[in-house]
Amino acid sequence: MKKSILGLVVVLLIASVSSVSALTWNPFKGAGRVKNSDLLLVGNVVPARLLADLAQWYTKQPILLVSPDADGESRVYYAPAASRATAVEKEKFLEVVDFINPNRVIVIGGEDIVDKEFVSLVSEKYKVLVLDSGNWGNNASALGELLDVAPLRSKFDEFMMNLKKVSENQKK
Repeated sequence: MKKSILGLVVVLLIASVSSVSALTWNPFKGAGRVKNSDLLLVGNVVPARLLADLAQWYTKQPILLVSPDADGESRVYYAPAASRATAVEKEKFLEVVDFINPNRVIVIGGEDIVDKEFVSLVSEKYKVLVLDSGNWGNNASALGELLDVAPLRSKFDEFMMNLKKVSENQKK
């Protein structure tokens, strides 16, 4: 009799613990999940792309890449942190931004890098910060501060220096 009561208590204890954990378990929360508080909007230019890719590597925030074609039309690509970039129809640009639902959009580069049409579309609905210093090191420092990524500037400088060396070696 005592064994059956003890067994029943153990079963009830296990059932209550598992039901509590089932109620508090959330597959959209926890390790490996990142809230997209920022969206990086960038043009397809080497320093801007490098800076966006480094920032994404550290923070896992998504990137929307605007790349002009030879015919002058802009193509848009959505690059989530852990997946390949996918083409987005230009007309669906704002729908993708709404899907991501960022707290702010960080534009890396000025109007010569990111078409002002895209910046004005997102600025109607979202907080937009534009990093458009002519000095890319300053842009890297500012982005590092915004995203709370201290080594962003030093990594950016290191990669840019390596790119410069490779470019010089190819000219020789």
